[in-house]
Amino acid sequence: MPVREYFLDEIASARRTVYRKYMYDVAVMLGADTDTAHRDVEDMMQFEIELAKITIPTAQRRDNQEMYNKMTVGKLQQLVPEFEWLVCLQRLFSHVGISITDQEPLVVYAPSYLAGLGRLYKTTDNRVIVNYLLWRLMMNWVNNLPTKYRNIKNDYIKNIFGSQADPPRWSECVDFVNVKMGNALGRLFVEEHFDESSKDTADAISEKIGYADSILVDDLLDKEYQEVDYYPDRYVDNIITFLKHTARSKLRNLRIPVDRTKWSTTTTPAVVNAFYSATKNQIMFPAGILQPPFYSKHFPKYLNYGGIGMVIGHEITHGFDDRGRQYDKDGNLVKWWDDIVIHRFKERAQCIIDQYSNYTVPEINMSVNGLQTQGENIADNGGIKEAYRAYRKYVERQHIEEKRLPGLLQFSGDQLFFINFAQKEKGDKREDVDDEDEEGEDDVDDDDYDYDDGDDDNDMMMMMMMMVMMKRRRRMTSVVRCYAAPGSHQQNHDWSAQSRQI
Repeated sequence: MPVREYFLDEIASARRTVYRKYMYDVAVMLGADTDTAHRDVEDMMQFEIELAKITIPTAQRRDNQEMYNKMTVGKLQQLVPEFEWLVCLQRLFSHVGISITDQEPLVVYAPSYLAGLGRLYKTTDNRVIVNYLLWRLMMNWVNNLPTKYRNIKNDYIKNIFGSQADPPRWSECVDFVNVKMGNALGRLFVEEHFDESSKDTADAISEKIGYADSILVDDLLDKEYQEVDYYPDRYVDNIITFLKHTARSKLRNLRIPVDRTKWSTTTTPAVVNAFYSATKNQIMFPAGILQPPFYSKHFPKYLNYGGIGMVIGHEITHGFDDRGRQYDKDGNLVKWWDDIVIHRFKERAQCIIDQYSNYTVPEINMSVNGLQTQGENIADNGGIKEAYRAYRKYVERQHIEEKRLPGLLQFSGDQLFFINFAQKEKGDKREDVDDEDEEGEDDVDDDDYDYDDGDDDNDMMMMMMMMVMMKRRRRMTSVVRCYAAPGSHQQNHDWSAQSRQI
């Protein structure tokens, strides 16, 4: 589930019931004996509850300087002796020919969590650990299986997040290609649909506008995918190929200096989004967002300033929010403000925290967590102010107000600035479902924009999974069929066959 509170709060007991059913239904569909599945699911649920107890609350994970704990692999081994860290890292990096010693430096963002995880690991039955790892794997793979499997997840999603229907299959397929081969698809998008004048107009604002020029060079684009062989009729194999390619690419980055001129691998041209990276001090506006309702060269300026202008201001302000301010101009996590400036910033940030904490949704009697959402709230307030001031300066330079829109003549340019801002922010949510995600920000829809601080919790989870699996590999033979009761072997599925059916 998306947040630790769903595992711990009494008010979330119904969600825990839904989650149990999700685990149980997947297990049975994959061939488990029903009684065995009930026992295993309950054991896994209790294990996840214990994980939630040692997880640091999201609102307490916003001070990056406090979380930044640089140490060696050897020091980590002393801190969490229950895991064979050096063996794990050596095996991981051997796939790309990199040697690791106990003097290898690394950064640990949650020492207390890892210490608690080590103790929990030592006292948890092997079967529960392996079941949990396989469940996490299957939970991520359900969307890639046939409809009968995905329907199980859809029931869970509807109850937890309020989604009412699957997106169209064509949309899922396009998203799949955009994630797996974003630059290749982005080139087609740029060549067919992108107005180059959009990129030229914005170049004076930022260096990362539209797309990386390399995607238009055949040799460079081919090189990006030279290790990847996709099959026209083997869907699951394609997923595995992509995961291996991504893992190797990330591993090869060890000890390579950060190239701040490169686009982020997740910021591909067809994405309708915008990003700020504190570690690169970089704002990125893919080609996909440089279109209506955010921007058009044919729009009056008040619409463009209220659209893409606010987005630009939002991303710039992220560089000075409660997290972005902790990084200097080169993306280094250092204290570059003096104590007086930090004190004054925190005073003003507290005003934002208090203001948003007073907003309550009466239908569900829940208030906004102003501390947890302060980064986005600061960026929104800064973005809209900066964009509006820029628009007013533009009007002053022209010495005349722009013409009003036909059919909306009752609204001035100033009013239409805010109307377009509201237009791109609107969305529909079910009244009985809150949409708080793990980072405390809005769910990312096509018209949202994100803060990217370089963290990737999934990477740590996958590393932990691989490490534990390797350490216990000799003990897994008896429990790898974790959900299946004796005699249920014939219910196993042919994954290649599954991939051809999708």
